[in-house]
Amino acid sequence: MADYDNRSALHLAASEGAEAAVRFLIDCAPKTNREKIISPRDRWGGSPLGEAIHNGHHECAKMLKEAGGTEGNMTHFKK
Repeated sequence: MADYDNRSALHLAASEGAEAAVRFLIDCAPKTNREKIISPRDRWGGSPLGEAIHNGHHECAKMLKEAGGTEGNMTHFKK
């Protein structure tokens, strides 16, 4: 599930540095379709890992990388 910007719960948890929520969402991700769940793209092409990195949430980024997360499009952060 995602919001109107196609942002998932994992996007939001990673962008806020909610480590327990990120861990929970990763742990609950089924083996099938895992990549799509760990690295969903929002309407700008951003991913939860990219959100964690951009917002300086290093532990969330580490968890997402270890789970196979990818950065996605980071250009929407540049101004």
